[in-house]
Formats: sequence, structure tokens, C-alpha cells
Amino acid sequence: MERSPDDVAIPFPSRLVWGVKVPSKCKMLFWCTLLNRILTKDNLMHRGFQVDLASSRLMDESISHVFLHCPLALQLWHELLHPRMHCFSLILTADSVEELLIAWPKGRGLHLGKRLWSLLPYSVIWILWRVRNERIFRARMVSMERMVVEVKATLWFWVGYWPGRRFYCFQDLLLRWFELLNGLLVRNVMNVGIA
Repeated sequence: MERSPDDVAIPFPSRLVWGVKVPSKCKMLFWCTLLNRILTKDNLMHRGFQVDLASSRLMDESISHVFLHCPLALQLWHELLHPRMHCFSLILTADSVEELLIAWPKGRGLHLGKRLWSLLPYSVIWILWRVRNERIFRARMVSMERMVVEVKATLWFWVGYWPGRRFYCFQDLLLRWFELLNGLLVRNVMNVGIA
């Protein structure tokens, strides 16, 4: 449990981290994110590190800025939420990653699309963190098209545990993304008893 400024215990939302089927290293990122412990500019300064304020790579960097409100994050969210633009307002109004994850709506449809939808915010945040680190530590820029593909590839990998994935192919995510998320692309997996 974390302590608030008034020294009141705040329970950690463990189901948002430990109850999600993603790799352990991703769970660690989310654990640190929800505890406000990842090393963004504001956290480094709070810990007493000298941060070059003139560095354009770290201007106004906070956890919510990196994952929700910076122009790059907003563009990525917009690209991926295109089939459900009403959910884009969640990104704009969320003050924290925790708030976004709590408010994230349940997936529609069946099978793969529902699984992809539930993991989408985790995949977007994971890729944004990787891209941010590539930009800061290696001075490498990644195109928006590449980021979108990486989010989808990450999701494809993460749903590999589900036996019904064999009825789909990665091309479905690349070419029929909107149909998948809206429950319009459903393979006949019920006949083999996969739920």
C-alpha cells in the first residue's frame, strides 16, 4: 500500500497490473507507472537529480504526458482508436494511466477482437515507453506507421496463449483492424469448443 500525503493508506489496484495477461517485464512497467516510480523528468527532479532543463527531449515530461497527452501519444491513440473514436475522449480526459485503465470499456464482439481491445491500452503504453527510450537514449525516431504495427505485433504476441488465435493471422490485425475491434471479423471458433 502506498501512503497519501495525509498519511492515509491507498490500496494498490493490483488487478490492473497482476491480473492482466502480459509478460512480467510489462507488468513491472505498469506496477512502477501506477506507483508513479518510472524515471520521467519530473520523478528524476523530485529525487534530486540534476536534469538539463534546456533538453528538448525531456520538456514537461511526466507519466501522464508521456503515455496520454503528448502529441506523439495522442496521434498513436487516435490511429488505433479510429474504429471507436468515442473512446478517444477517455485519453483526453484521463489525468493518470490508472484512471484510464479503470475507465477502459469492455470489448465488444467475441473472441480475438475482445481480447485485443482489453489489452490495447497496455500495448500502446508499452510501445510508447520503448519509443520514448529509443528517442532519449539512442536518438532514434520511430515513424507513426511503425509504432502502429508494433502495437499490433505486441498484441498478437500477447494473445498467443489463446488457442483460438490459430483461426486468425497477423494480417487480420494489419488489414482488418477496425473489423476486429468492432466484432465484425469473427472466425468460426465455437465449433471446436474454444471460448
